[in-house]
Amino acid sequence: MARVAKPGGVVATATWDLRGGVTTARMSYDSIVALGVPGAESWRARQLGGPGVRPGELAKLSRAAGLRDVREGQITIRMDFANFADYWEPAIQGPLLPGLLHGLSPEWHERVRRAVESAFLVGDADGPRSFAATAWVVAGMR
Repeated sequence: MARVAKPGGVVATATWDLRGGVTTARMSYDSIVALGVPGAESWRARQLGGPGVRPGELAKLSRAAGLRDVREGQITIRMDFANFADYWEPAIQGPLLPGLLHGLSPEWHERVRRAVESAFLVGDADGPRSFAATAWVVAGMR
């Protein structure tokens, strides 16, 4: 984006703080690793270890791309779910979980679902939940 922005143009980027700021991601990823799902530890490391995910990294990448007057911050929103199914169904049809679960037995799929459901419910009845989600944000000028 920095390469194609007009001189003086603003380039803004954001990425989810999956390592510590998106409770729903860590709830699933950590539950799956704790189960001992084959390949889960390296899968989680790839999801949580991409460029720009640690504090200050997105700004560093922006400066390295030639942006100046780089400003960084964070935005926190709420992610609301009507119940566990409202959380789980999009997750298992999204881009991440299917890649990990592909090729595993139906028994593994059910073990994963039960573990993540337990983390979601934390001992309460199923129903509405609201989780915080934080993104790192950066803006700079070309």
